[in-house]
Amino acid sequence: MQTDIASDKSTISVDSDTNEKPVRVKGARRNLITLLLVVFLDLFGMGIIYPILPLVFLDGGFMMGASSGNVEIVLGLLLAAYPFAQFIGAPILGKLSDKHGRKPILAISLVGSSIGYALFAVGLLTHSVGLLFFSRVLDGFTGGNISVAFSSIADISTPENKTKNFGLIGMAFGFGIILGPFVGGIFSDSAVSSYFGPTVPFWTAAVLVALTVVLILVLFKETIKEKVHRKINALAGFVDVWRTLKIKELRVILTTVFFMNIGWAFFSVFFPVYLSQRFLLTNGAVGVMLGYIGLWAAVSQGLILRPIANRYSDKQILLFSLLVSPVFLLIALLVGKPWVLYIALPLMAVPFAFAQPSISTLVSNAVGEHSQGEIMGIRQSYISLAQTIPPIIAGFSLRYGVATPLILSAVSIFVAYVIFKVFYVHHEKSVEL
Repeated sequence: MQTDIASDKSTISVDSDTNEKPVRVKGARRNLITLLLVVFLDLFGMGIIYPILPLVFLDGGFMMGASSGNVEIVLGLLLAAYPFAQFIGAPILGKLSDKHGRKPILAISLVGSSIGYALFAVGLLTHSVGLLFFSRVLDGFTGGNISVAFSSIADISTPENKTKNFGLIGMAFGFGIILGPFVGGIFSDSAVSSYFGPTVPFWTAAVLVALTVVLILVLFKETIKEKVHRKINALAGFVDVWRTLKIKELRVILTTVFFMNIGWAFFSVFFPVYLSQRFLLTNGAVGVMLGYIGLWAAVSQGLILRPIANRYSDKQILLFSLLVSPVFLLIALLVGKPWVLYIALPLMAVPFAFAQPSISTLVSNAVGEHSQGEIMGIRQSYISLAQTIPPIIAGFSLRYGVATPLILSAVSIFVAYVIFKVFYVHHEKSVEL
């Protein structure tokens, strides 16, 4: 099979020994670029909060008069609100996109995200904890559109270029992880500029997402070939997780997704706290450090992964990633000087960056063409549920030391490796959900 996404009039060819005719994918390049921007903004929005909230709540006196234990509980619940709402929203948006098309769902959900950012800024200004929770729930639910973006990538990809296209999505993830914490750290630091403060990053994000809505409406071409009507309910996330755990073709790979992202959540949420408390870094310095990690992740997924994917299978790449990255994370915790982290952290970030596109391809290939929207929504539900757990147990883990959550991160990723290594079996036939 030969495939290439080379222009807005790309053609996907099939083997000459089949009776199928080439399928023309209109606007493939424009769609791919637009989807990269959507994914970037989703991760930008998730990452922008990490350098800000822990420091605002723990060091900035946001909840004056409250005990430190209560502050940690509220902070943990607030950090968990976004992924939990995404857990609810992702399968619903995925099924809605199968029914109504990718384009309208992407546009509507981005409008919700823009409003969510603006409301969060207002909540910080007014010290309204209730408004902060509402805005993160709104942004999290509409942030479930990442499953729609992944479904669109699956729509325009073939088996040969799917991993590479998911690698580009991974690069957008990386740049979101770079600029989200970087902008959050720098733009919230009044020491950098008197114009900066905790609300500035969220106003910036609200404007950027609003502009992306315009790009979706103008540039994005519908990718779904055949619309599928599926029953939708508010508890779809819980139902789908339970249902897919009973399907042998999906059970192991989605459980691997779950533990892998518990590890990532422990790291991304608590590494800023670790940097602040162990090395006494400012918001801006924390943002720069997180951006540096994201830069390596983006370069790995956008450039390094492509030749590797041509030589090794997705299973081999995933096993390598899940084994090596926790080892180097634990080594990084032994570092005594912050500048040494600039050498140690890429050794963890690069292999872990390979995991996301590889496991996305394995999940996508496990189901048929008509289930792409649903499975990507379910996959995102597993990720969101995993990301909900670490913030909730934050207070308990921090009592044993500021490095404890990062140790739990390494342990969780290694558990994902063991599950995948021992139990994963490739199935030749895909399943329809």
